Formats: sequence, C-alpha cells, structure tokens
Amino acid sequence: MRRLLTSVRGETDAVDRQRVQASMERIPALVAESRSAGLPVRFEQVGAIDPDAMVGLTVYRVVQEALTNVLRHAREVQDVLVRIAVADEGLSILVEDRSAPVVPIADPGRGLVGIRERAAFYDGHVEAGPRPGGGWRVFVRLQTEAAG
Repeated sequence: MRRLLTSVRGETDAVDRQRVQASMERIPALVAESRSAGLPVRFEQVGAIDPDAMVGLTVYRVVQEALTNVLRHAREVQDVLVRIAVADEGLSILVEDRSAPVVPIADPGRGLVGIRERAAFYDGHVEAGPRPGGGWRVFVRLQTEAAG
C-alpha cells in the first residue's frame, strides 16, 4: 500500500527511512516541536500500539498534518488536544483546537485528502470541520488488528 501511494504521488523511495523516523514513539517529540512553535498542545494516549505496527506511521502522519494545519490556519489558539485511544477493535485519533472561528478556505490543499487516503487503508473514516464556537476538529477512526 505504501509503495502504491509513493508511486502515485511520485515520491522518492525513502519510505523505510520515513517509517523509522515517523512512528508512534515520535509523537511526543512532534508535540514538543509544536509547543516550541507556539501551540499550547496537550497530549493524551490510552492504550499502546506495537512499535513495529505499520499503523504507527499512519497515526504519526495524521497527527503531524493536523498540527500543521493548526499552525497554518488557526488564529488566537487557546488550546490544542491530541488524543490517541487504542482498543481491540482499532484506534482513534483526535486533534482539536480551541481558537477563533475558522474562515472558509478556498483551496484546502492536500492535507485532509492525505488524511482521508491514509484512513481508507485501514477501513477507517475521518470527520473534519469547524467546532462550534471556534476552532477545528479532526477525528480519525482506524479499524485495525495491528493496534493491540
């Protein structure tokens, strides 16, 4: 699957290197980098993923893209929550921020498209959109046995 995405998108064959660099174990460092960039990020994790599970790369990339979107698009950010919950039937990823109301974007870019593509590989679904009162919410549910 990863090779398919790599060839479709025309990316280099650095996938193995990316897998080592981008995994569940790197999410705390990603959160710390986001804090250094000025985001008030909280991180919560319930359950654990096998460190060798390929789903770890997907989780990392979803969180990375969602935090990047907060940095790029959110204004007056008060709080950002990253929550990963692992259960026997799969896992969920929530990234939501409390910020000024979102202004619609004419060109949404590839970020949410990429999140949806990644979720599709795990028979998952994505909910993304503005939160009532301001901010943005990305919720991803992945159905995978690799989570446990």
